[in-house]
Amino acid sequence: MSKQWLWLTIGVMVVVGLGFMTQLARAEDVQGTTKEQLAELELPQPSDVRVALLPFWDYKNLPRHVQDCREVLTQRFGVEGFLLVDPALAAVAVLEDKELEPGESMRRGDAIRLGAALGAQWAVYGSILELETYRKNTFFSSRKKARASIKLSVVDVVTGDIIFWRQRSDTSGGTGIFSGGVLGTKKATTLERRAVEICFERMLQDFWAALPEHERTEELGPHYTPPDKDEARAAYEADPRALDTAIVYGRALLYWQLPKEAEEVLRQGVRYHRNNADARFWHGLALYALGELDGARTEWERALRIDPAHKLAAERLQALDEQQQSEE
Repeated sequence: MSKQWLWLTIGVMVVVGLGFMTQLARAEDVQGTTKEQLAELELPQPSDVRVALLPFWDYKNLPRHVQDCREVLTQRFGVEGFLLVDPALAAVAVLEDKELEPGESMRRGDAIRLGAALGAQWAVYGSILELETYRKNTFFSSRKKARASIKLSVVDVVTGDIIFWRQRSDTSGGTGIFSGGVLGTKKATTLERRAVEICFERMLQDFWAALPEHERTEELGPHYTPPDKDEARAAYEADPRALDTAIVYGRALLYWQLPKEAEEVLRQGVRYHRNNADARFWHGLALYALGELDGARTEWERALRIDPAHKLAAERLQALDEQQQSEE
């Protein structure tokens, strides 16, 4: 090899290496609550805390970005053993809240108000500052990647204190040409989802470490999994008389803030299962989302007559009483 080629090769390796280190440092750049501050907190057992995961604000207003964040956070908090507010309940609370500023990111006061309405001790909220795919070209290859920049906050609903907050950026598949990037023709949405997962996982690592020793769970169960609207519709259309499929589809429609369609589906569920407390509860929630408070109250009272131990119906009745008393 000639000296010219030798020095050229060394130069390229130095430039690429410096670029790799620069990107690595940028990916590890974190703002927010430090490990030292977390160590000073007296955090409770996750199984003692009910958490409301509220929708993140996305700068591009793309529903799939908000959906990805909510699904990833549901998985992360659920595996740690937290008691999660049902995603459909949280969606209805956001839909009904008249104090949220349209087109603006959620603030601490908003999260506290919504968390209290949902009976949660903690509320999780934040902003998606950047989430996009791009192509990284190097001397050796061209790779399709995605970058996520997210801010997350956890607020104590009772005290109003911010327990934890972080803002960071991460790239799917690592950084630099020496790490395992995501290659080929992967869909943009797949890459974006992976970038969100990486960002949240690294963002929350110190928070999980600060929790007292606790058991992690294997699965969340169907109650807390954000329902897929298309899959739920197909199952419902295959057997519209089945209560389980009607409730799952109704929950999915509420989650996607389609209360009118949800009420129609859940009303049919009540028609076929008049003496089922769950059918009454979810139909009542759809009525509540439509602003029909008297109808919602009637359905929740009927649910409790059928099953006096129906916790969700009791909680919603109490919240409705408090809401109406405050408006008088």
